[in-house]
Amino acid sequence: MVTKMNRHTNLLAYNDHEIFTSYDKARHYKAEKLASTKKNIAFIKEHFNKPISVLEIGSGNSKFLYSLHFASMLEKGYGVEISKSRFDFANQWKAEMEICNVTNFNENAITFDLSKIPKVDLIYCVDLALQFFEPVEGKSDIKLLQRYYNHLNPGGKIILELDCHHRLIKNMKDGEFNTTWQEFDEPDPWRYLLWGCRYNKTNKHMRIEKTFIRRDSVEISKSDVILKNYERSDIVDMLKQCKFKNIEVRENWQQVTSDDTLEDEFIVVGAKRS
Repeated sequence: MVTKMNRHTNLLAYNDHEIFTSYDKARHYKAEKLASTKKNIAFIKEHFNKPISVLEIGSGNSKFLYSLHFASMLEKGYGVEISKSRFDFANQWKAEMEICNVTNFNENAITFDLSKIPKVDLIYCVDLALQFFEPVEGKSDIKLLQRYYNHLNPGGKIILELDCHHRLIKNMKDGEFNTTWQEFDEPDPWRYLLWGCRYNKTNKHMRIEKTFIRRDSVEISKSDVILKNYERSDIVDMLKQCKFKNIEVRENWQQVTSDDTLEDEFIVVGAKRS
């Protein structure tokens, strides 16, 4: 039976992504994705000095887990991704690279049974993935954070990447932001993006509607997501409620921060007591 949660727009947002018609374009895309994780890998090395076990929530094409493997920092990796096309892409890529220490799951992160995997040293949830969950199922964010805490090894850590959307909200008129065009560079298979958004300040839900136009055809793809907005203090309080310790807020992966302004995107790290 298809439930209301299974039909939620957030759970369909990345359907049909990362489908390539050209081997060369896919090859260039993969190389670019691995290169894009260098800052993330450097960040991990600040927090761990040996290979670790990792659960990535919203793992997409699993580029982070594969990059950890090539950096000799991955003991065992697990990726949970709801998009079937992205899951298939990740597994095909894994087979090409003959990586054996990553397991990908094509499942909904909200309902994923953590007992399927052993406890881990790191739970990694970036690209705003945590912000997708509460609009799908109320209070699922705090419930998930508590489950993640319980599934960490002693001394393990959680890393979250979030966006408070201050600039978007500041430039809205009556809670809406005019549609805007954006162009992507190669090797991204999509060339243009038309997007707009609306913000409900009562429940802190940001609705973002996107239309992608493919680079090599007239194909279009639509995405409609609702994100829960978190301030830095919100997520810190939630992590404390779930018993995380030594909570650290970083303004970016490189820790290069202006004294005059805070970025909309930020990283939060919390630890489980040893």
